[in-house]
Parts: sequence; structure tokens; C-alpha cells
Amino acid sequence: KINDLLIYNSDDWLSNVVKNKFDVETWVDTKNSKCTHSPKYVGIDCEMVETKEGLELSRISLLKFIDDNIGNTYEIIYDSYVKPTNKILDYKTQYSGINENTLKNVTTTLKMVQQDILSLINSNTIIIGHSPENDLRTLKMLHEKVIDTALVYLYFRGSHQLQKLKYLTKCLLKKNIQIDIDGHSSVEDAWHAMQLFRVKMLHGHRYGTWSSLF
Repeated sequence: KINDLLIYNSDDWLSNVVKNKFDVETWVDTKNSKCTHSPKYVGIDCEMVETKEGLELSRISLLKFIDDNIGNTYEIIYDSYVKPTNKILDYKTQYSGINENTLKNVTTTLKMVQQDILSLINSNTIIIGHSPENDLRTLKMLHEKVIDTALVYLYFRGSHQLQKLKYLTKCLLKKNIQIDIDGHSSVEDAWHAMQLFRVKMLHGHRYGTWSSLF
């Protein structure tokens, strides 16, 4: 069931993570979105660079299932490089795929991205990602309906620990990702998180646990 996989960001999360660590005025809430035709499911992944303020957004990708069916095809609904607010100290190219040349002529800001996303999704959209709290934190965005594939497969092979997207994708989807020496692709990562959600829905809640292997 979808509801069994959802995580609801609570007021405690808002108080502890946002109010105590960030400027609330720079955050947006999808409850304020005026979008009336949002996809039911949206896959998300962000790439970040390091600045004096910590990790800042440098790329954001949003995907949806074609025709909103939980199928094997997707459409990119948003994909943008983003100019960080502060001076970049480390591009983290081996992970982000971002380098100085990538962002050389980028003028899109975080605020612009926030408004773009609010025009594409609303509070009823179910966001799918792998540890998506990191993406939402970098986007400075509050959203209630989230499916985290790291938690969905928390009991993978009886481990009771968070597994990397690359490992789960290799084991459960039989695909190798994040092999490019030039860094990750946010489109690729978002899509495979969506696919991990898809196979869990197809095979049931025991899929990926130790008991499903026998």
C-alpha cells in the first residue's frame, strides 16, 4: 500500500531542522502551491556543491512516470543547473558531476527553482527519492508526502541499515549506476529511486527483505 511507504514530515521536523538551523524566510512550503495539475508521483534528486554555508544546490531533476502509471518509462519535467548563493569551495565533481565550466553561465537561483517547483507540484504530490530529506533541505522546501527508498529497503536482506542507491539498484534492478568517473547524474539517480519504489509496489512489502530471498 502506498500509505505504508509514506513518510510525513512533521511539525517536530520543522522545528528541529528548519527553525533551529536555517532562516525560515528562505524556505517554501508546497502547501502554498497553486498548481492544480500535479503528477501523482515525482522522483527527485539534487546535486550539491560545498560553499562556506555548507552544501548548496547546483542541479535539480524532477521526473514523473509516463501517464502517471507506475510503469517502466519516465518523463523529465524539470532539470536545471543552479547558481549557488555563496562562493564555491569544492565542486565535489566526483559525486555531483559539476565543475567550474558547468556553472559558468548559469543564472538560475535557488529562489527561481523554488518557484518553478511550486508551479509543477503541490502538497498532494508524492515525492520519491533516496534519502530525499537531503534534497528537500538543500531546496529549502517543506513537503509532507515523501517516499524514501532508503527507508523502504531498511530491512534489505535482514540488515536493518540504510543502503546506498547504487547497491540497491545493482541487487534489485540488476543495473549498474553511478559508474561515470565524471560524477553522478541526478536524472539517473531519481529514475532508479522511482524504479525501486515500483518493484516494491509490484512484489509487495516483503520484497527485498531476507524472507523474500527464500
